[in-house]
Amino acid sequence: MRMLVGGRLPVRRTESIQLAAQHVRLWLAATGVTYDRRAREAFVRAHPALFGLAYEVTLRGFERWQTRHRVSDTVEGFAHYIASRHERWFVAHGSTPGVAPCLIGSAITQPCWKTEPAESIAQRDIRAAA
Repeated sequence: MRMLVGGRLPVRRTESIQLAAQHVRLWLAATGVTYDRRAREAFVRAHPALFGLAYEVTLRGFERWQTRHRVSDTVEGFAHYIASRHERWFVAHGSTPGVAPCLIGSAITQPCWKTEPAESIAQRDIRAAA
């Protein structure tokens, strides 16, 4: 059951957005980059289980959605866009709300922030700062 909060978003939807934003923020912190267009692309590429391999579709969809809804390009705006998909991903993997399991990794998978797309953007940022 979804309950409205102050006539705005349903409680469940608000929680989904907050969890997605937390995931993005933790990933950004772990990779050592700040949120921008390149970081958003690296985040999407680092999560093929969440976004699929055709990550360009997700990125173009976000840009169209952002323009249509007049949403700023921020972590919160992106989290709002991916919240439903992020929630379905948690449910499909039997995860309970909290830290996204990919941030920790497992015995057979490395953490999502150690994937090549994440490492390559961190390296570009380090070289650019030098």
